[in-house]
Amino acid sequence: AENGTMVSIDKDANGSYETVVTLNRGESYRVNGGVLKGARVSSSKRIQAHLITGDIGANYESRWFTLYPVEQWSGTYYSPVGTAGDGDQAYVFLYNPGAAAITVNVATRVGNSSVSVPANGSYQYLMPQGSGARFQSAGGEPFFALETVGANPSANNVHDWGFTLVPEGNLTTIGMVGWGPGSSDLSQNGSPVWVTVVHDTTVYVDFNGDRAGPYTDPKGNAYDVAYNLAALESKTIYDPDKDQTGMRVYTVDGTLLTAAWGQDPVTAAPGNPFLDLGTTVLPFPEAIM
Repeated sequence: AENGTMVSIDKDANGSYETVVTLNRGESYRVNGGVLKGARVSSSKRIQAHLITGDIGANYESRWFTLYPVEQWSGTYYSPVGTAGDGDQAYVFLYNPGAAAITVNVATRVGNSSVSVPANGSYQYLMPQGSGARFQSAGGEPFFALETVGANPSANNVHDWGFTLVPEGNLTTIGMVGWGPGSSDLSQNGSPVWVTVVHDTTVYVDFNGDRAGPYTDPKGNAYDVAYNLAALESKTIYDPDKDQTGMRVYTVDGTLLTAAWGQDPVTAAPGNPFLDLGTTVLPFPEAIM
């Protein structure tokens, strides 16, 4: 974000920064492989960082994840994306940066469970079908969470995408989709917006974010369609024009929600024009009155 930013990188997680670069505003630096669990990036000024994964030697099968600053890590995260209706798996990876193991309690539409995440280690959790999830450390310890979608071990390159879960403290009642085409040429719609809510509520959808829909919510805003959702239900929302760009999803009763945009293995066929990609839908800031 600023000129003269010193960036230090410890890609092999051995405690020392083997790479130090100075970046000016808008410049970037790529670490080409060798990034291990626990790798760290530190900077003198504000930066943006992403993790790119791939299957070496494969034609496809890559995923991108936004890395949040450590000070924003939380003890609670929500995921809106479950394993697909056709059985194409989705996995949430939980990373514990601490020196001791932590217990993470998991709540879904099909039940509750607890998992142990080792010190400086990770846990791979298989999401159930049709359900979102809440991941909450038993002692409030901060951890990090991301999800791989279409991660069937025998067909991991057909619907491959992923996203980073948003820390609970950053959630709001509104999600805005900055870019969300249903396919490369908009002839098909295989990439919906995925939504889950913290409590039972009604979710309102303004397809184009123009507040010009045929219906009016309790606060007087125009919208296109509404859904009654149970807590942690995973809902896929498709704009009839096959483009989710600009979609606004929100609640009016204060219920927090989280969302992602990305390919649905049930509706997207392999190959063109469908898009093997997706991303987190960042919560829209709200004024505190």
